[in-house]
Amino acid sequence: MAKDFGVANYTARKVSEGLVLVIADGTAPYVNTRVTLEQLSWRIWPPRIGLYFDTPGAALPALRPFIISGLFIYPVSLGQVTLIDAAGEHSVKIGAAISHDAPPEEWVNSDKAFNAYQQIGMANCMIAPVDAMVPMIFRKAHGPDSYNGCEDWIARNCGNR
Repeated sequence: MAKDFGVANYTARKVSEGLVLVIADGTAPYVNTRVTLEQLSWRIWPPRIGLYFDTPGAALPALRPFIISGLFIYPVSLGQVTLIDAAGEHSVKIGAAISHDAPPEEWVNSDKAFNAYQQIGMANCMIAPVDAMVPMIFRKAHGPDSYNGCEDWIARNCGNR
């Protein structure tokens, strides 16, 4: 396998005071090229990150787009991260911190990606994602709908036998 520097476009985001997320996007020269971001072992401060293309001996020639990311311990206070690739050394500004906030409660399970199932011959009902495998003793009774829509249907239609 030939492991060489590759080329990409880079962005960096602060995750915490000592952690940075680096994202590289570009095009690999072969279908079976493995693309990696690695902290270089050079004893330089601050550390450098390299983009590598790892191509096996029998390469399949076709361009393949890629997006790859990596989390690295890095002094975010410097404001930029240094990346090295086949085009040379790049200083990439570290962007704003990534938000760890959970989505608003009204967004959770609001997609129409659930079905309500009723047990055949019984008043027992359940909710499952649209693509879930369900035991054959259940039949689809309502959906696809949001999780709350399925709960409302079950409240109106199950348990009345």
